Order: sequence, then structure tokens, then C-alpha cells
Amino acid sequence: TIMNLNVVGDVIADDCVGGIIGYASYSVNITGCTFQGSVKGTGDVGGIVGMCCYSRLENCFVSADIKGGAAGGMTGFTSLGNTIIQCCFWGDICGNSSNSYVGGIVGICND
Repeated sequence: TIMNLNVVGDVIADDCVGGIIGYASYSVNITGCTFQGSVKGTGDVGGIVGMCCYSRLENCFVSADIKGGAAGGMTGFTSLGNTIIQCCFWGDICGNSSNSYVGGIVGICND
């Protein structure tokens, strides 16, 4: 469980890039966290988590610029039973190619 964590900065990497976590899997609970800055990568990129499976995001806030292949305000890629509740994104999101998947909260949702 990650609770009430506030991060300010810029994160740049290739794949599974998040403002707080790169890859969250199997019962990771992220509650009341905030990220402010920018997150950039070539693959799954999100304001809180790059790639998320079997996890929960609740009451999180992101104010950032995000760029990636699958880019979302909370997570770039979500799959297999995730829950996202009362989260908010403020900023700009863009794909890094014409094949990109981009969403205000989630880039790709594969549940």
C-alpha cells in the first residue's frame, strides 16, 4: 500500500514509466497520492503508474504533461481487474506516434 505520497519532478525512461510507480501488480493499493511534473517514455506511460495489473488507484491527483506510446493521466496501461476511483488529471497528454493510445485517465484498458 502506498498512501498520501506527493511527488514533484520529471520522469523520463523507455517503458512502464510512472510519476510514482513504473509497474504495479497484484494487490497494490495507491491512495491519496499526487504527482506534479512531466512523465515521458516510448511505451506505457502514466501520471501515477506506467502499467497496472490487479491494483487499485483511489483519490489520486496528477498535474502533469505526459507523453508515451500508451499514455494516460493515471496509468498508461491497465489490465486484469484494476479499480480506479475518484482520480483527477490536469495537464496535457500526447502520443509519441500515429499508433499511440492516449486517454485522460487510461491510455489502454484491457480488462
